[in-house]
Amino acid sequence: MAIQTPIPPNPIGENFAWRDWLQRLSDRVFGTASTLDIPIEPEYGGTGLTTYNTGDIIYSNATNNLTRLAPPASTSLLQMTAAGVPSWTSTAGIVTSVTGTSPVASSGGTTPAISLAAAYGDTLNPYASKTAKFVLAAPNASNGVPTFRALVASDVPTKSYGAFADYTSQTIASTTTAYVMTFDTTDLGGNGVSIVSGSRLTVTTTGIYNFQWSGQFENNDNAPYDAFVWIRINGTDVTGSTGRIGLPARKNVGDPFHTIVGWNFLLSLTANDYVELVWSASSTAIAIKTYAAGTSPTRPTTASLIATFQQL
Repeated sequence: MAIQTPIPPNPIGENFAWRDWLQRLSDRVFGTASTLDIPIEPEYGGTGLTTYNTGDIIYSNATNNLTRLAPPASTSLLQMTAAGVPSWTSTAGIVTSVTGTSPVASSGGTTPAISLAAAYGDTLNPYASKTAKFVLAAPNASNGVPTFRALVASDVPTKSYGAFADYTSQTIASTTTAYVMTFDTTDLGGNGVSIVSGSRLTVTTTGIYNFQWSGQFENNDNAPYDAFVWIRINGTDVTGSTGRIGLPARKNVGDPFHTIVGWNFLLSLTANDYVELVWSASSTAIAIKTYAAGTSPTRPTTASLIATFQQL
Protein backbone atom coordinates (compact mmCIF):
# COMPACT_ATOMS: atom_id res chain seq x y z
CA MET A 1 0.00 0.00 0.00
CA ALA A 2 1.38 3.41 -0.89
CA ILE A 3 0.12 6.41 1.11
CA GLN A 4 0.77 9.53 -0.84
CA THR A 5 0.54 12.55 1.46
CA PRO A 6 2.51 15.53 0.20
CA ILE A 7 5.19 16.92 2.47
CA PRO A 8 4.56 20.54 3.39
CA PRO A 9 6.65 22.81 1.12
CA ASN A 10 8.07 24.85 3.97
CA PRO A 11 8.52 22.63 7.04
CA ILE A 12 10.79 25.13 8.81
CA GLY A 13 8.85 27.22 11.20
CA GLU A 14 5.51 26.06 9.93
CA ASN A 15 4.44 23.98 12.94
CA PHE A 16 0.84 24.04 11.93
CA ALA A 17 1.58 22.58 8.51
CA TRP A 18 3.62 19.73 10.03
CA ARG A 19 0.97 19.01 12.64
CA ASP A 20 -1.74 18.94 9.97
CA TRP A 21 0.32 16.62 7.77
CA LEU A 22 1.09 14.19 10.59
CA GLN A 23 -2.57 14.10 11.66
CA ARG A 24 -3.73 13.29 8.17
CA LEU A 25 -1.04 10.59 7.90
CA SER A 26 -2.11 9.08 11.22
CA ASP A 27 -5.76 9.09 10.18
CA ARG A 28 -4.95 7.24 7.00
CA VAL A 29 -2.77 4.61 8.69
CA PHE A 30 -4.63 4.03 11.97
CA GLY A 31 -8.02 5.59 11.35
CA THR A 32 -9.80 8.11 13.45
CA ALA A 33 -11.34 7.42 16.80
CA SER A 34 -14.69 6.59 15.19
CA THR A 35 -13.80 4.85 11.95
CA LEU A 36 -10.97 3.20 10.06
CA ASP A 37 -10.19 5.26 7.04
CA ILE A 38 -8.60 2.42 5.04
CA PRO A 39 -7.58 -1.08 6.24
CA ILE A 40 -3.95 -1.80 7.05
CA GLU A 41 -2.67 -4.51 4.76
CA PRO A 42 -1.02 -7.65 6.18
CA GLU A 43 2.44 -6.68 5.00
CA TYR A 44 2.19 -3.67 7.31
CA GLY A 45 0.98 -5.71 10.28
CA GLY A 46 -2.77 -5.40 9.66
CA THR A 47 -5.42 -7.80 8.38
CA GLY A 48 -6.66 -5.98 5.32
CA LEU A 49 -10.20 -6.49 6.69
CA THR A 50 -12.62 -3.81 7.84
CA THR A 51 -15.48 -5.90 9.23
CA TYR A 52 -15.79 -9.08 11.32
CA ASN A 53 -18.61 -11.32 12.60
CA THR A 54 -18.78 -13.31 15.81
CA GLY A 55 -17.09 -16.67 15.34
CA ASP A 56 -14.99 -15.64 12.32
CA ILE A 57 -11.59 -17.32 12.04
CA ILE A 58 -8.85 -15.28 10.36
CA TYR A 59 -6.28 -17.31 8.45
CA SER A 60 -3.67 -16.90 5.75
CA ASN A 61 -4.60 -18.09 2.29
CA ALA A 62 -1.45 -16.73 0.70
CA THR A 63 1.96 -15.50 1.79
CA ASN A 64 0.78 -11.89 1.75
CA ASN A 65 -2.94 -12.07 2.43
CA LEU A 66 -5.35 -12.84 5.26
CA THR A 67 -8.99 -13.79 4.95
CA ARG A 68 -11.72 -14.98 7.27
CA LEU A 69 -13.67 -18.25 7.64
CA ALA A 70 -17.27 -17.66 8.66
CA PRO A 71 -18.73 -19.83 11.43
CA PRO A 72 -20.82 -22.87 10.40
CA ALA A 73 -24.59 -22.95 10.69
CA SER A 74 -24.56 -26.18 12.74
CA THR A 75 -22.17 -28.23 14.88
CA SER A 76 -19.12 -28.94 12.73
CA LEU A 77 -15.50 -29.97 12.89
CA LEU A 78 -12.62 -27.85 11.67
CA GLN A 79 -10.42 -29.65 9.19
CA MET A 80 -7.56 -28.81 6.85
CA THR A 81 -8.33 -29.22 3.16
CA ALA A 82 -6.02 -30.58 0.48
CA ALA A 83 -5.28 -26.97 -0.48
CA GLY A 84 -3.88 -26.37 3.00
CA VAL A 85 -6.61 -24.04 4.28
CA PRO A 86 -9.10 -24.62 7.11
CA SER A 87 -12.68 -25.63 6.38
CA TRP A 88 -15.74 -26.64 8.38
CA THR A 89 -17.12 -30.18 7.90
CA SER A 90 -20.34 -31.75 9.17
CA THR A 91 -20.13 -34.22 12.06
CA ALA A 92 -22.63 -36.56 10.37
CA GLY A 93 -21.19 -40.09 10.22
CA ILE A 94 -18.26 -39.24 12.46
CA VAL A 95 -17.81 -41.22 15.69
CA THR A 96 -18.10 -38.70 18.47
CA SER A 97 -18.45 -41.06 21.43
CA VAL A 98 -18.10 -44.74 22.33
CA THR A 99 -20.10 -46.60 24.96
CA GLY A 100 -19.47 -49.96 26.55
CA THR A 101 -19.23 -51.87 29.77
CA SER A 102 -16.00 -51.34 31.62
CA PRO A 103 -14.35 -54.47 32.98
CA VAL A 104 -13.29 -52.42 35.98
CA ALA A 105 -15.62 -51.88 38.92
CA SER A 106 -15.23 -49.03 41.44
CA SER A 107 -16.51 -48.85 44.98
CA GLY A 108 -17.07 -45.09 44.56
CA GLY A 109 -16.37 -42.39 47.09
CA THR A 110 -13.30 -40.21 47.45
CA THR A 111 -10.94 -43.18 47.79
CA PRO A 112 -12.55 -45.82 45.56
CA ALA A 113 -11.36 -49.42 45.48
CA ILE A 114 -10.87 -50.59 41.90
CA SER A 115 -11.48 -54.23 41.00
CA LEU A 116 -12.41 -56.38 38.03
CA ALA A 117 -16.15 -56.48 37.35
CA ALA A 118 -17.73 -59.76 38.44
CA ALA A 119 -18.89 -60.60 34.92
CA TYR A 120 -15.28 -60.81 33.78
CA GLY A 121 -14.05 -63.23 36.41
CA ASP A 122 -10.34 -62.66 36.77
CA THR A 123 -9.40 -63.17 33.13
CA LEU A 124 -7.72 -59.77 32.98
CA ASN A 125 -5.42 -60.69 35.85
CA PRO A 126 -3.82 -63.89 34.55
CA TYR A 127 -0.74 -63.59 36.71
CA ALA A 128 -2.56 -63.54 40.02
CA SER A 129 -1.94 -66.57 42.21
CA LYS A 130 -4.35 -69.42 41.42
CA THR A 131 -5.25 -72.62 43.18
CA ALA A 132 -3.49 -75.72 41.86
CA LYS A 133 -5.09 -77.46 38.86
CA PHE A 134 -7.03 -74.38 37.76
CA VAL A 135 -7.68 -73.66 34.09
CA LEU A 136 -8.96 -70.67 32.13
CA ALA A 137 -12.14 -72.02 30.56
CA ALA A 138 -15.83 -71.52 30.03
CA PRO A 139 -18.17 -72.84 32.72
CA ASN A 140 -18.08 -76.62 32.93
CA ALA A 141 -20.48 -78.23 30.42
CA SER A 142 -21.96 -74.90 29.31
CA ASN A 143 -21.28 -71.76 27.35
CA GLY A 144 -20.32 -68.57 29.14
CA VAL A 145 -17.60 -66.08 30.03
CA PRO A 146 -14.31 -67.91 30.68
CA THR A 147 -12.87 -67.74 34.17
CA PHE A 148 -10.17 -69.52 36.12
CA ARG A 149 -11.79 -72.58 37.66
CA ALA A 150 -10.94 -76.04 38.91
CA LEU A 151 -9.96 -78.61 36.30
CA VAL A 152 -12.58 -81.34 35.77
CA ALA A 153 -12.40 -84.60 33.86
CA SER A 154 -14.39 -83.25 30.90
CA ASP A 155 -11.69 -80.60 30.33
CA VAL A 156 -9.20 -83.31 29.34
CA PRO A 157 -9.72 -84.70 25.82
CA THR A 158 -10.38 -88.43 25.73
CA LYS A 159 -8.02 -90.38 23.50
CA SER A 160 -9.00 -93.67 21.90
CA TYR A 161 -7.02 -96.82 22.58
CA GLY A 162 -7.32 -100.59 22.58
CA ALA A 163 -5.28 -103.77 23.06
CA PHE A 164 -6.17 -107.09 21.40
CA ALA A 165 -4.74 -110.62 21.17
CA ASP A 166 -5.35 -114.03 19.68
CA TYR A 167 -4.82 -117.38 21.41
CA THR A 168 -5.27 -119.67 18.43
CA SER A 169 -2.60 -120.88 16.00
CA GLN A 170 -3.10 -119.32 12.56
CA THR A 171 -1.97 -121.25 9.48
CA ILE A 172 -2.20 -120.96 5.71
CA ALA A 173 -3.46 -123.49 3.19
CA SER A 174 -1.87 -121.93 0.08
CA THR A 175 1.31 -119.95 -0.60
CA THR A 176 -0.47 -117.90 -3.28
CA THR A 177 -3.30 -116.64 -1.08
CA ALA A 178 -3.37 -113.68 1.31
CA TYR A 179 -4.85 -114.41 4.75
CA VAL A 180 -6.33 -111.92 7.21
CA MET A 181 -5.12 -112.31 10.80
CA THR A 182 -7.86 -112.65 13.40
CA PHE A 183 -8.23 -111.77 17.09
CA ASP A 184 -10.27 -113.55 19.74
CA THR A 185 -9.45 -111.47 22.84
CA THR A 186 -9.92 -107.82 23.81
CA ASP A 187 -7.44 -106.92 26.56
CA LEU A 188 -8.40 -103.23 26.63
CA GLY A 189 -11.54 -102.18 24.81
CA GLY A 190 -14.56 -99.91 24.85
CA ASN A 191 -12.30 -96.88 24.43
CA GLY A 192 -12.88 -95.93 20.82
CA VAL A 193 -11.23 -98.99 19.24
CA SER A 194 -12.88 -102.41 18.84
CA ILE A 195 -12.71 -105.68 16.90
CA VAL A 196 -15.37 -106.04 14.24
CA SER A 197 -15.89 -109.31 12.31
CA GLY A 198 -12.94 -110.91 14.10
CA SER A 199 -10.24 -109.08 12.09
CA ARG A 200 -11.25 -105.42 11.65
CA LEU A 201 -9.69 -103.11 14.23
CA THR A 202 -12.18 -100.24 14.00
CA VAL A 203 -11.89 -96.66 15.37
CA THR A 204 -14.77 -94.36 16.26
CA THR A 205 -12.82 -91.08 16.31
CA THR A 206 -10.92 -89.31 13.54
CA GLY A 207 -7.25 -88.82 14.38
CA ILE A 208 -3.66 -90.01 14.16
CA TYR A 209 -3.04 -93.47 15.63
CA ASN A 210 0.00 -95.49 16.58
CA PHE A 211 -0.81 -99.08 15.51
CA GLN A 212 1.63 -101.71 16.76
CA TRP A 213 1.57 -105.47 16.32
CA SER A 214 3.67 -108.56 17.00
CA GLY A 215 3.31 -112.19 15.95
CA GLN A 216 4.83 -115.48 17.20
CA PHE A 217 6.05 -117.14 13.98
CA GLU A 218 7.10 -120.76 13.61
CA ASN A 219 8.79 -122.73 10.84
CA ASN A 220 8.36 -126.49 11.19
CA ASP A 221 10.23 -127.49 8.04
CA ASN A 222 13.79 -128.46 7.24
CA ALA A 223 14.14 -125.57 4.75
CA PRO A 224 14.12 -121.82 5.40
CA TYR A 225 11.15 -119.81 4.20
CA ASP A 226 9.76 -116.28 4.17
CA ALA A 227 6.60 -114.76 5.58
CA PHE A 228 5.07 -111.43 4.47
CA VAL A 229 2.90 -109.10 6.58
CA TRP A 230 1.08 -105.91 5.50
CA ILE A 231 -1.96 -103.86 6.41
CA ARG A 232 -5.24 -103.00 4.75
CA ILE A 233 -7.40 -99.97 5.55
CA ASN A 234 -11.07 -100.37 4.75
CA GLY A 235 -10.22 -103.42 2.62
CA THR A 236 -7.51 -101.72 0.54
CA ASP A 237 -3.84 -102.77 0.73
CA VAL A 238 -1.64 -99.90 1.96
CA THR A 239 1.25 -99.22 -0.39
CA GLY A 240 4.67 -99.73 1.16
CA SER A 241 3.36 -101.52 4.25
CA THR A 242 4.68 -105.04 3.51
CA GLY A 243 7.36 -106.45 5.80
CA ARG A 244 9.35 -109.54 4.76
CA ILE A 245 10.35 -111.96 7.51
CA GLY A 246 13.06 -114.58 6.99
CA LEU A 247 12.44 -117.82 8.94
CA PRO A 248 15.34 -120.30 9.20
CA ALA A 249 14.78 -124.09 9.09
CA ARG A 250 13.68 -125.96 12.18
CA LYS A 251 16.35 -127.12 14.60
CA ASN A 252 15.25 -130.76 14.42
CA VAL A 253 12.11 -132.85 14.24
CA GLY A 254 9.79 -131.82 17.03
CA ASP A 255 11.72 -128.57 17.67
CA PRO A 256 10.58 -125.90 15.14
CA PHE A 257 12.25 -122.56 14.65
CA HIS A 258 10.30 -119.82 16.42
CA THR A 259 10.63 -116.05 16.59
CA ILE A 260 8.52 -113.10 17.55
CA VAL A 261 8.34 -110.27 15.00
CA GLY A 262 6.58 -106.91 15.06
CA TRP A 263 6.65 -103.25 14.10
CA ASN A 264 4.39 -100.22 14.16
CA PHE A 265 2.55 -97.86 11.81
CA LEU A 266 1.42 -94.25 12.28
CA LEU A 267 -1.97 -94.04 10.61
CA SER A 268 -4.31 -91.16 9.83
CA LEU A 269 -7.79 -92.59 10.25
CA THR A 270 -11.31 -91.25 9.95
CA ALA A 271 -14.15 -92.27 12.26
CA ASN A 272 -15.35 -95.83 11.45
CA ASP A 273 -12.22 -96.71 9.44
CA TYR A 274 -10.86 -100.19 10.10
CA VAL A 275 -7.41 -101.75 9.81
CA GLU A 276 -6.57 -105.40 9.11
CA LEU A 277 -3.31 -107.34 9.34
CA VAL A 278 -2.74 -109.56 6.31
CA TRP A 279 -0.10 -112.23 5.76
CA SER A 280 1.23 -114.91 3.43
CA ALA A 281 4.20 -117.30 3.43
CA SER A 282 6.38 -119.21 0.97
CA SER A 283 5.50 -122.54 2.68
CA THR A 284 2.45 -123.94 4.41
CA ALA A 285 4.84 -125.10 7.14
CA ILE A 286 4.86 -121.51 8.43
CA ALA A 287 2.37 -120.67 11.19
CA ILE A 288 1.60 -117.98 13.75
CA LYS A 289 1.56 -120.07 16.89
CA THR A 290 0.13 -119.91 20.37
CA TYR A 291 1.76 -121.86 23.18
CA ALA A 292 0.38 -123.26 26.41
CA ALA A 293 1.62 -122.21 29.83
CA GLY A 294 4.97 -123.74 30.75
CA THR A 295 6.62 -125.19 33.82
CA SER A 296 10.06 -125.21 35.38
CA PRO A 297 9.78 -122.33 35.74
CA THR A 298 6.09 -121.59 35.60
CA ARG A 299 5.34 -119.20 32.76
CA PRO A 300 2.08 -117.91 31.25
CA THR A 301 0.58 -118.74 27.90
CA THR A 302 1.86 -117.20 24.69
CA ALA A 303 -0.49 -115.25 22.42
CA SER A 304 -0.02 -115.96 18.76
CA LEU A 305 -0.82 -112.36 17.85
CA ILE A 306 -0.93 -109.02 19.72
CA ALA A 307 -2.05 -105.61 18.42
CA THR A 308 -2.45 -102.24 20.12
CA PHE A 309 -4.02 -98.97 19.00
CA GLN A 310 -3.30 -95.58 20.61
CA GLN A 311 -4.62 -92.25 19.42
CA LEU A 312 -1.98 -89.51 19.53
